Amino acid sequence: MNEVDARLSADADEVVRLYSHTSKGTLGKQIQANADERLDMSCICTQASDKSFVHTLHLQAHSGDNPHTCHLCHKQFTLRSSLQTHMVVHSGHRPHKCDVCHKQFSLRSDLNRHMLMDSDERPRMCSVCHRKFTQCGVIKMHMLTHTSEKPHKCDVCHKQFTQRRHLRRHMAIHSGVKPHTCHLCNKQFTIRSNLQKHMAVHSEDRPHKCDVCHKQFSLRMYLSRHMRIHSSERPHICGVCHKQFTESSNLQTHMAIHSGVKPHTCDVCHKQFTQRSNLQQHMAVHSEDRPHKCDVCHKQFSLRMYLNRHMHIHSSKRPHMCGVCHKQFTQRSNLQTHMAVHSGVKPHTCDVCHKQFTQRSNLLTHMVIHSGDRPHKCDVCHKQFSLRSHLQTHMAVHSGDRPHKCHLCHKQFTQRSSLQTHMTIHSGDRPLRCDVSQAIH
Repeated sequence: MNEVDARLSADADEVVRLYSHTSKGTLGKQIQANADERLDMSCICTQASDKSFVHTLHLQAHSGDNPHTCHLCHKQFTLRSSLQTHMVVHSGHRPHKCDVCHKQFSLRSDLNRHMLMDSDERPRMCSVCHRKFTQCGVIKMHMLTHTSEKPHKCDVCHKQFTQRRHLRRHMAIHSGVKPHTCHLCNKQFTIRSNLQKHMAVHSEDRPHKCDVCHKQFSLRMYLSRHMRIHSSERPHICGVCHKQFTESSNLQTHMAIHSGVKPHTCDVCHKQFTQRSNLQQHMAVHSEDRPHKCDVCHKQFSLRMYLNRHMHIHSSKRPHMCGVCHKQFTQRSNLQTHMAVHSGVKPHTCDVCHKQFTQRSNLLTHMVIHSGDRPHKCDVCHKQFSLRSHLQTHMAVHSGDRPHKCHLCHKQFTQRSSLQTHMTIHSGDRPLRCDVSQAIH
């Protein structure tokens, strides 16, 4: 008898026991009598049963009829009693504790299953990866991971899954309902397990350490994911541009680039993003709070990731090179932006002065100039600027700091652009020609 039949039989015996002890004994006696008849009833799967009620429940397993649905996670059950047992999972009550690792469980059956995982009693082995399992049903579901078969499909986004329960869990994404909230940072989650994993972020305990770079993680799954950085393994490939990724979630995020859909819009500058998390990070740009400071030039940033990106400027390492002009960049994104210079494509045009830009972000930044708003003021000479970057460039005038130096004549400049212009003196390149004097001669 497999796992499904065992559970159905146990549920049936419980129902028979309850009905046989009711005050309305007629129905209870009839059910008990039918259960004792030991009828020989076979099924299409060759599974025979000697109880009519068990046989009825077994047939429901093949029909897929699950009329009882959990209102929290939408999991479905054939019996109301199974649903009631399941509801303990959402209560948070975990009275059953493992004597070995002290992990707690809401159901005794889960504890019993866990105890088998800690023992050597795993009689069923996967023929592909040789992983061992305690239950036949589990190994059948596991075998689907080695094939391309994904029979369960989402009607909304058409994503496919190997297991029905994964599809049910996925559907919560489209509902927008996130009932599980972190009491520390108020981040919300669709399922409790994601919240439990998230709580490790707030913990100082990071027992899982990378043997290569010694970075530490709170969960083993994070370490396993991190280890792909040190290897060349990128199993997830984009079907459009063939870019490879270490994780399927990164591939899914990347696919939004090809779709062009950016549903998340900033209320301040109207910049659009494919993901809500990217929008939330972007909002720090509009905040005056800049706690992350560069130790070299003292420039401040709203996010640590911006500071880390900035630190490449002070480094001589520029691993990303343009295949056309051989200019080198500290970041791949800067190289991709630079490539538009060679293509000449500038799809974003200013409605006021018709100046064109390769990127929408540059156009949005430029539009502040036409607004007349100059919120950034110099504390020394009180000159005002429309952009913070212009104020920061201006401050070099008062500080006398000239960090950009010509390696030929050692002349120093406050801005990199001034140094680049100066370099044309040594190269002999004269790209700007006067049309008036040329006409006179």
